[in-house]
Amino acid sequence: MKPHSPLPWTIDGYYIRDAKGSATFANEQYYPWVEEKDYPYIVHAANAYPRMIAVLRQIATPALGGKAQQYAAQAILAELGEQ
Repeated sequence: MKPHSPLPWTIDGYYIRDAKGSATFANEQYYPWVEEKDYPYIVHAANAYPRMIAVLRQIATPALGGKAQQYAAQAILAELGEQ
């Protein structure tokens, strides 16, 4: 799964901007329940997601982990739609 807006995202005042500098998220317009204090979490999660998926795929590889870790990683990948 690839984000519609290129990573990394950054915070710029009232906006979350993508790697090209375009505003990807303006809370007042589309998401009035999201507060500015939530921006760091949103940006961190978006930027960390590709690395997290890469690590889970490594753990899900039979040669790199025990069966329990392999199955757990495969389950998380499936839940996220990343298999």
